[in-house]
Amino acid sequence: MLSLRYYINLVEQNMQIDKDKLGDLEDQAYELESKYESYLHGDCHLLALALHSLTNKPIHGAVEYDQDIDRDAMVHVWIQWNDTFALDAGCLRSVKYMMQDFSTGFVDIIVVNDKVIKNFFGNVSASDIQQAMPAAKAILALAEQQIQAGILLS
Repeated sequence: MLSLRYYINLVEQNMQIDKDKLGDLEDQAYELESKYESYLHGDCHLLALALHSLTNKPIHGAVEYDQDIDRDAMVHVWIQWNDTFALDAGCLRSVKYMMQDFSTGFVDIIVVNDKVIKNFFGNVSASDIQQAMPAAKAILALAEQQIQAGILLS
């Protein structure tokens, strides 16, 4: 049975693919998501920086006003794969679906650079990014399998 994540991806791309292959890739994505949970909630900026260094794809982030701290907060950071899809610890998925996991309301999607990272997360060292590299490589390898399987166009 297809999960909502992959069903939305297929519907948005209007694609038909082998459901058995899709299920295997989906299982692998959930395993990585569980293994690298900290890169979904808390250290997503480190994973995004590591993925950016491997792919040179742009980093995007979702900014939302947080009443508790009375200022904007970055609720999630990811690699923008193409116009529709994001790459984060949840592997390749539609930005619309991904944001359901992180947003409680209205968000602004922004392009993230070093200055934005420093503003929201403080200084990030090269060793911080290096620690995220094994996760980034595993997630990128699965993303490449998703593309080869026809889940989305690169």
